[in-house]
Amino acid sequence: MDFGNSSRYRSPAARRFPGSEGRPGHCRAAGAGPRRPDQGQVDALEVSHEPPAVGSRPLVRKPGAGNGGVGQEQNPSNLHQEKALSSQDIPRTLVLSWIYQLPFGQGRKWLNNGFAGRVLGGWDLGAVQRYMSGEPISFRCASGIPGWDNCIYFTRVADQNLKSAAYASGSLNLANGDVMFNRGAFTDLNLESIRNGAPFTFGNIPRVTGEVRNWPYYNEDFSVTKNVPIRERLSLSLRFELLNVFNRHVFGIPDTQPNDGSNFGRPTFTIDTPRNVQIFGRLTF
Repeated sequence: MDFGNSSRYRSPAARRFPGSEGRPGHCRAAGAGPRRPDQGQVDALEVSHEPPAVGSRPLVRKPGAGNGGVGQEQNPSNLHQEKALSSQDIPRTLVLSWIYQLPFGQGRKWLNNGFAGRVLGGWDLGAVQRYMSGEPISFRCASGIPGWDNCIYFTRVADQNLKSAAYASGSLNLANGDVMFNRGAFTDLNLESIRNGAPFTFGNIPRVTGEVRNWPYYNEDFSVTKNVPIRERLSLSLRFELLNVFNRHVFGIPDTQPNDGSNFGRPTFTIDTPRNVQIFGRLTF
């Protein structure tokens, strides 16, 4: 989806609507109220879709308004600060889906007949394999401002990494009590002990940041199918499915509230299920 200014690009899909005469390419929703000076204007719209190729990845990534995580803007009068990655931003994804028929058995290259063909033939292997980089993180709200209902962001401490030392070095070990985030990178300027009578202030950490990301997602589902011909129009198919065949454990989003003490940056649940084996049978006649 590409939004642009009509002075630079005129989409063939942008048609004039009643009331837009004299304003080429300008479209507004029916019943829309007057636009504030600080609001943006969309003058043209083009929508296109191409099925992604297996093994492809996006070459261009455009930041947009944060999607998910903190659900509201901090300061409606400064929407530029709300520009952030989508919480669904996944820069690298690889999905493999394949089926391989072993070349043995009736109608295949070898062992077309006989007992060996019935035992060793008719086997199909298949899999769906998915590998994705982690999604960006949205940190929770800091202390609020009296009379201000919107979420207040934390403020970034200069020269501090959002990742913990263990996570940044690649030696993170949850069993040893390691956490993913560095609490020293966050400060809550509206805490009374820090503010000390100074005016209340807004934070500057984006509501969704890609500087630190959740765990990558890896999963493999395999299937083994045995096709057994019985008579000319009668056959039996046995299918064995092995979901999460390597029994991987993928942690969910860790605690993202910096004021939660030792729990901050610690995951407490998984988003996948243990290895699961299923068996199906189908009689075709």
